[in-house]
Amino acid sequence: MAKTLKVAVLLAGCGHLDGAEVREAVLTLLALDQHGAAFQCLAPDADQFHVVSHVTGQPVPGAVRNILEESSRIARVGQCLDLAQASVADYDALVMPGGFGVAKNHCSFAFKGAEGDVRPDVAAFVRGFFDAKKPVGAICIAPALVALTLAGRTSTELTLGNDVGCVVSTTATPPAPARSSWTRRTSWSPPPPTCSTTPASATSGPASSAASPRCSSGRRGCQRKSLKTQREDAKARRKASY
Repeated sequence: MAKTLKVAVLLAGCGHLDGAEVREAVLTLLALDQHGAAFQCLAPDADQFHVVSHVTGQPVPGAVRNILEESSRIARVGQCLDLAQASVADYDALVMPGGFGVAKNHCSFAFKGAEGDVRPDVAAFVRGFFDAKKPVGAICIAPALVALTLAGRTSTELTLGNDVGCVVSTTATPPAPARSSWTRRTSWSPPPPTCSTTPASATSGPASSAASPRCSSGRRGCQRKSLKTQREDAKARRKASY
């Protein structure tokens, strides 16, 4: 019988502005379940950096919320383990959903960028999976946490999408100039020249190919279109003469 993989899911609270992105967290758990993996939600038992109203998008002065308690809203009562009690040896992989809590509660990337630091307990846990050569999945902003955690230890390059400067700001070591495969796949090129036609010769008798309107871009399709227009014009003239 195949072994059931057990995956640690590190949460950063509840709510994308100051905790874990709820949709990313829930869909992660759903995907793991659909693939037959067991999972354990974890979070540090510590206060969030701040509390943000998800109605106004503004910080709530004086409000205090606990990362573990907020993460338990996603995992359900008693199903979110205190990170201090977790051991890398108990899991086969790690997945980290995104949300601003990752960049505010687990590390200070939201405020200091590449100069940010990581909570010691979070850093030790994430590094443990790399040391054990176990898979690590980082969603949305979470690659920034991975880069800060591995700073000075690896040449692995991580990105946060295709934004200019993201590669530089999230690499553990100075990278080569950023290259975006996404940009190459969707690169824009100027449109073809605007079609213009030269008038047909005013000679009498059947029109020759040399006398046909031609597209200045030389494209065959445009020439066919011009010939069609010429035939329609001739038909209209015949009707008008009756």
